[in-house]
Amino acid sequence: MKKRNIVQKGVTFALTAAMAGSSFVSAFPVLAAEDDSKSIVALTTDGLTNPLGVDTLTPVFTWQMESGKTGASQSAYQITVMDMGGNTVWDSGVVESGESTNIKYNGEELQPKTEYQWKVAVTDEDGSTWESDVNTFETSFLDTTYDSWGDAKWIGSSKKNLDAAAANLFDMHVNVTIPEGSTKASVILGANDFRLQNKAMNVWNKENENYFRYEIDISDPENPKLNIYVVGMPAAVNELDENGEPVMVESWGGLKPSIISQEEENAADEPDAVVNIPAEVFEGKSLNDPISLRLWTNQCNQVSASMNDVDVDAGRQLNPLGGDHNSNTFPNLNSIGFAVNAGETAYYNGLAIDMFGDNDDNVVLFDKTTGATYSIFEGLDDVTVDSSEDKITVEGGENGTLVYADPSDGASPMVRTQFSTNDKEVASARMYVSAQGTYEMFINGDKVGNGLFNPGNEEYSTYMPYQVYDVTDLLQTGDNAIGVQMGQGWWSGELNYTTGDYNYYGPYQAVMARMDITYTDGTTDTIVTNEDDWTVSTEGPVKSESHYNGERYDEQTAEKYEGWTTADYTESEDWEKPVIHEPRMNDFSFVVRYDEEASVVKELDVKEALGESKEGSGSYIYDMGENVIGVPHITIPADYVDPGSTVTVRYAEILYPDLPEYQEDGLVGTMMVENLRAALCTDFFIAGEGDQEFEPHFTFHGYRYIEISGLKKELPAENIKTEVISSVNMTATYDSSNENVNRLFKNVQNSQTSNFLSLPTDCPQRNERLGWTGDAQVFSMAASYNTDVYNFYRNWLKSLRAVQRKDGSLPVYAPTAEPQEDEFGGRGFSGVSWDAALTVIPYNMYMQTGNPIIIEDNLDAIDHYLDYLDSYDMSEEFTHLTSRTGILADWLSVDSTDAGLINNAVYVYLIGLARDMAEVVGNTELHDKYAAQYNLAKEEWNACYVEADTCRLYTKTTTDADGNQLDEPEITYYDTEAAYATPLRYGVFNEENEAKAVENYVETVKAANYTITSGFSGTPNLVPVLTKYGYVDDAYKLFEQTDYASWLYPVTQGATSIWERWNSYTVEGGFNGNNSMNSFNHFSLGAISEWMMSYQLGITREDGQAGYKSFVLQPTVGGTFTYANGSYESNYGTIESGWTAKDGAMETYTATVPANTTATLYLPISEEQAKATTAPEGAAFVEMTEHNGTICAVYTLESGSYAFTIGA
Repeated sequence: MKKRNIVQKGVTFALTAAMAGSSFVSAFPVLAAEDDSKSIVALTTDGLTNPLGVDTLTPVFTWQMESGKTGASQSAYQITVMDMGGNTVWDSGVVESGESTNIKYNGEELQPKTEYQWKVAVTDEDGSTWESDVNTFETSFLDTTYDSWGDAKWIGSSKKNLDAAAANLFDMHVNVTIPEGSTKASVILGANDFRLQNKAMNVWNKENENYFRYEIDISDPENPKLNIYVVGMPAAVNELDENGEPVMVESWGGLKPSIISQEEENAADEPDAVVNIPAEVFEGKSLNDPISLRLWTNQCNQVSASMNDVDVDAGRQLNPLGGDHNSNTFPNLNSIGFAVNAGETAYYNGLAIDMFGDNDDNVVLFDKTTGATYSIFEGLDDVTVDSSEDKITVEGGENGTLVYADPSDGASPMVRTQFSTNDKEVASARMYVSAQGTYEMFINGDKVGNGLFNPGNEEYSTYMPYQVYDVTDLLQTGDNAIGVQMGQGWWSGELNYTTGDYNYYGPYQAVMARMDITYTDGTTDTIVTNEDDWTVSTEGPVKSESHYNGERYDEQTAEKYEGWTTADYTESEDWEKPVIHEPRMNDFSFVVRYDEEASVVKELDVKEALGESKEGSGSYIYDMGENVIGVPHITIPADYVDPGSTVTVRYAEILYPDLPEYQEDGLVGTMMVENLRAALCTDFFIAGEGDQEFEPHFTFHGYRYIEISGLKKELPAENIKTEVISSVNMTATYDSSNENVNRLFKNVQNSQTSNFLSLPTDCPQRNERLGWTGDAQVFSMAASYNTDVYNFYRNWLKSLRAVQRKDGSLPVYAPTAEPQEDEFGGRGFSGVSWDAALTVIPYNMYMQTGNPIIIEDNLDAIDHYLDYLDSYDMSEEFTHLTSRTGILADWLSVDSTDAGLINNAVYVYLIGLARDMAEVVGNTELHDKYAAQYNLAKEEWNACYVEADTCRLYTKTTTDADGNQLDEPEITYYDTEAAYATPLRYGVFNEENEAKAVENYVETVKAANYTITSGFSGTPNLVPVLTKYGYVDDAYKLFEQTDYASWLYPVTQGATSIWERWNSYTVEGGFNGNNSMNSFNHFSLGAISEWMMSYQLGITREDGQAGYKSFVLQPTVGGTFTYANGSYESNYGTIESGWTAKDGAMETYTATVPANTTATLYLPISEEQAKATTAPEGAAFVEMTEHNGTICAVYTLESGSYAFTIGA
C-alpha cells in the first residue's frame, strides 16, 4: 500500500507570474517603494487558501499585513476580483477602513464551476499602497440539487462483504431436522475467535478451541430443550435463587435476570444454560419435522433464539464481561457450523446469514449460493453438502462430530472506468465527487487529493457533501483510467454505540462523480459515473473495513489487482456491471464542506519496544510515546512473515498496571482494551510476497500502544510509524518553567487533534466517536486558541441544526443517524449545558474572528431552541426559568451539583448571548425580546437558587417522590465549585449577590484543598473566575495542584492526552472500576488551555469587540512559575506574549502585536514600578487601574514587537 503524504495545513501557496497573468496591471494605483518592509499575505477566501468548490455567492475575503515597522497599519483597501479572462466582476473601490478580515464579496453574480482571481491593494498609515499576490477561488455547482450532476449516477455493487470475525451483530437462521433415531442436533457460531486463540488477547489467558453451541435436544419428547454451551471461555449465567429460579433485578426497561460470571468454564459437554422449548414450537408438528432456528443479536452481547417463529430465548447474555455495547463483544459471528452426537444424524438446510437490523433491502450475506456459500463445509469430516438440494448432512460417527468454517467473503467495492482524450491536450479538468460511505479516488495510478475519509461525516439525511478537485495534471494524452476504492465510513454498519442505527443511511456503498475536461482547442468532455461505462469488483484487497472494528487487507489479492487504477490494466472476470444505489433518504442538499479535509498531520516513531506481551504469545507491544489518533505504517521484511499468513494489529491507550487485581490474572503490562467496548479496533494484514508495507486507509484508531502478532520474530522499532490523522493542525504555542504544565498543554493539543476528525468527537477509540454537544461547547474557546476552527465548527453546526426537532429541542450529539420525529428521539436525555453548543459555539467563533456568518447560520435555530425552553415554565413562581433543564450538567464531577441549578444558570447565559448575537446581525426584534427575557430570568435565578444574606446556593423540594406535598420544604445546599463558578463566569449572579458568591466560591476551593471537584460543565470556569476576581494565588494553587483530582495529576501518571474522567486512572485504584466507560483521550477537561492563553499569557479580546483588530494583553504572574510565553494565530497575524518572574513578581514582559492591530496592555505592576519602567517605542502609558482585581499599569500598544524590563 502507498504511504500517505503528510499535509501541513494553513500554508499559502505562491502563484507563478504566468498563472497570475496580466489581468491586474491597470487595477491598482502606483505601488510604494520596493524596499519598504510591508507585505500583504495570507489571503483567504471563506477562510481557505485558493479554495476549489466555494459554495456561496458571497464569499468573504481576508488578508494580513506583515511589517517590521512599529505602528504599521492599514488605512484603506481595494479588492479586485476578475474571471480568468480578465473581466472585472467586482471592484470594491478604495474603502477607507482598517478592516482586513471577513470582507464580503459584493460584485456581479458569481457563476457555477468558475475560477476567479483576486488581489487586494492596501494603503498603509503613510499613504503608501501595497499590493498582494494574486490568489484564486473557484465556485462549486452552486446548486444543491441533482441537476448539476448531469447524467452521473450513484454506482456500486449489489454484493455485500462479510467479515465474520468483526461481526458482533448478526442474524443467522437454519432449518434443523433431527430424524427418527436421533435426539440432538447443534448449530455452532462464534467459533475460532482469534482473541481466544492467543492468551495475550483476552483477560482469561485462554488459547484453546472456542465456540458457542446451540443444541436442540428432543431426547425427552415431553420436555424438549435448547441447551446452550460456551466453550473456550467462562460464561455469563443467570443467578438462581434457592428454588432454582432466576433472580430478578431492576434494570433499564424493568426487571431483568441477574447475571453472574463463572470463575471457570464448564466442561465442553456441560451446558451453561438450559431453556425449555415452548409447546407452541411443535404445535401441529412432529419433533422430527424441520425446525426453523434463528439466532440473532438484538444488541451487542445479547443473543436471541427463536424456533418456528416462536421466541424461545430472548436477549441472553453469554459474555461475562457484559451484556451490552459497553463491553468487548462475545460472541462475534466468527466461524459457523454443526455438531451431532455419536451415532446420530442431523440435516440442515436454508442456512443463511442476513444483514443485521431491519434489513429493508433484504440483504443476504451468506446462503447456499451467496457469499462464501455452502462450499466452506465441503471436505469437512462427516459432512455431506448438496447445494443443489439445499441440504447439509452431518453424521455423528463413532465419536461425535463438531465442525465449523469461516463464512467470511468478498471485499469492499471498487469501481473503475477507462476513457480516451483522443490525443487532445488537456487544458483543465475538474472532478466533482461524493460517496455513500468514504472513498479514495485514483486517476492513472495517482491519488486524487490528499484527503482522508471523504466526503466527510455529515447528517446525510439533510446534507450530502462533495469534493471538487483540480485533476488537470493527473490526466494524460490518450488513454486514461479512474479507480475508486470505497468504504463504509459513517454511512453503513455501526454508526454509534447503539444497534438501532445500524445501516441507518443504507447498507451499500456507492460513488457519484462527474469530471469536466476542457481541451486546449476549446472542446470539452464530461465523464460521469454510470452503469454502462464503469465496472465494479467486490473481490479486491480491502476485504473489510470499519471505523470501529478495523480493516482487513489482503496483500496477495492486491498483487492480483496491481495497476487496477491505470489504463494498462486488463480486467478479470470478477469485474461486472455496477448497480445504481439511490440513497434511502434522497431529499438532501448537495453541499461542499466549509472546512479542510482530514489528512495526515504528523508522524510518530516508536518510543520504546516493550517486547512480548506474554511469553510464548508471539505478540509484541510497541509504545508510540503519545496517545493520538491515527493508523500505523508497518514495514515488514520478507523474512519476517510467510505469504498468506495473517498479521494481527491491535491498539490500546494504556496497559494494565502492576496492581494486585491484574497480577493475579497475569495481565500486568498487557493491552487494556476493555475501554474500547464493542469496537474491535483490530487490523488484519494477509501477507504477500517479498518486503511489504501495511497502512490501513479506511479506518482509524485512538491509541498509544500497538501490538503486532503473527510474525516469525519481533519487528525492529524503526519499522513501525504512526500516521497521525486530523482535520486540524495546531498553531498555538506555549512554554513555561513548569514542565508538567508544558506537558498538559501538549496533552490538550493531542486530544484536540485526536477528536477534530470531520467533526468534534468525544473520543477517537471506542464505539462512540460522536459529535457530543456538551463536549464541543465547553472546549470551543480553548479549541479556537489552538488553531482556526471557525469553518470546522460552522460545518458541524449544520448537522446539529439538521437534527433539531420540530419542537426546538436538541439531541445530545450530531449527526444522530436517527429520525427526529419526537421529543425523545435522538438521545433525548440531554441537558441545557449540552444543548448550549448551538448558542455558545457561534458566539465564541464570532468573538474570536469577527465573522458574523456563523451567527446568521444559526440564529433562527437558537431562537427556536430558546422558545422551546421558555415554553416549559419551571413553576408558577418562576416562569422565566425552564423545567426542561435535562439531566446532563456537570458530568463526571467529583462532587454532585443539582442539574437544574447549573442548567438554569446556563439558560440565563444563553438568553444573554442570543440578545447580543441578534444585535450583531441587526435583528432588533430578537434583541429586544431577549434583552427583556434576560433580565427577568436572571432575577428569577437569583430568587430561586441563592439564599438571602449568605448567598449560598440551594434547591428547595416541596413534594416527595410520589408527588405528595411536604409539610416543610426540603432544602439542599450546593457548596460546590461548579455551583458557584458556573454562574459567576456567566454573569448570572445579580449585583447584590455577586461579591458574597465570590467569597463562597473561594472558600469552597480552599475547603477542597485546591483540588478539582467539578466535571465537564463546571471545570472550564474554575480558574478564570478566580483570576477575574483577583484571587490569583488561589487560581495558581488550583492550577498547579498535582494531587487527585487536578489537571496535573494525570500528567504525573504519564498521561499524554486529556482523560475523560479525573479518576480514569489513580495510583491506588487503577481504573477504579471504570474499565469500560473510560476514555484516555477526551478534550473536555482540557478547556483549561483557554485560561493559559487568555489569562496566564493574557491574550484575549477587548470587551465587547469581536476579532483581534484591537485586543487586550493581560498577563497574569503567579504560582511557582518563573516564565511563561506563547503565541496565538489570530486572523490578523501572530500574537505573542511572554513574561519572566521572580518570587511571584514580573521582571520582564515581551509581546508581538501584529501589523494593522493595536492592543491594550495591563501589566500587573505597582505605580512605583511603572514610573521606573521605560515604555518601548510604540507603547504609551495611560494610567494605573484595577483590572481583574489586580492593580495594573495600562499601556496602549501600536503594532510591533515589545520588550519591557520592569523597574524596581
